[in-house]
Amino acid sequence: MRNLWRHNGSNQLVLSVDREGRLYLNIGGNPQTALDDDTVAARATAALRRNPEVQVLVKADSAVAYGRVVQAMVILQRAGARKVGFITDPLPERARRGS
Repeated sequence: MRNLWRHNGSNQLVLSVDREGRLYLNIGGNPQTALDDDTVAARATAALRRNPEVQVLVKADSAVAYGRVVQAMVILQRAGARKVGFITDPLPERARRGS
């Protein structure tokens, strides 16, 4: 069986959502190719069956609709993810200072 983690280099499953709501997964194929919801679900299910303890993360563009991010999380939960975390960018210096 092929190595699902070959593009990642770590034991993380990362689902990215771009500003148009397209989904990208870092496992099982080219991570630069947008995937439909069913393909994401199938690949995530296979990965989580192999390694149920893998860290599952969502990385979303700040301009994407909140509902689409929720849909992405539901796909991962239905695939077997027990917990889903977020990858965030640090606040710009100005925002950290409260100005």
